[in-house]
Amino acid sequence: MAKNKFTSVFIAFVLMMGFLRLREFFSRGRDKTSLFRIKWAFYLVFIGYLISVLIIIFEYFLSQSRINLLISVTGLAIFGLGFVLKNNSISSLGKNWSFFTEIKINQDIITTGTYRYIRHPYYLSVILELVGFSIFANAYIGLLFIIFFQIPLLILRIYQEEAILIKNFGQKYICYKNKIAMFVPFIKPFKNLF
Repeated sequence: MAKNKFTSVFIAFVLMMGFLRLREFFSRGRDKTSLFRIKWAFYLVFIGYLISVLIIIFEYFLSQSRINLLISVTGLAIFGLGFVLKNNSISSLGKNWSFFTEIKINQDIITTGTYRYIRHPYYLSVILELVGFSIFANAYIGLLFIIFFQIPLLILRIYQEEAILIKNFGQKYICYKNKIAMFVPFIKPFKNLF
């Protein structure tokens, strides 16, 4: 498909994605009743997310290649899966959801909803959204940036978060971690890697 015909769809998609992220950020209450909170991981992942999106947008507008509509539709489906997963994971966490790594007073381990199958559905949803967006835009440099920079940042945040969960919940979280996969359910050999 000619890029000039696709550009208005791309711009609408970028605006929608920006609106959803801003709504997500500003609609969540700021709970001040945390036992402790670590913000650096959020800011690091946020900067990586923003750089990923900017690379994809610049690549889209600077590239002279045509848009492969089948690839774009595949990317849209991947993004949609990430969007649904993100909303489900936020809903499952309820009042315990936060952008920051934190443990709230009287918080317990959430093992319902998607947390029955994977330990980190929210982070998986972020990966799916970014990968879907880059594929939607046919932005392969952006996809490489996501794979080699953003995903490792998310995994770093996950390890940092899990250390806090183990410190706070002890054996209860270790049992949950040993039973439930990080990202890909039902694949036993990779449950702590993926």
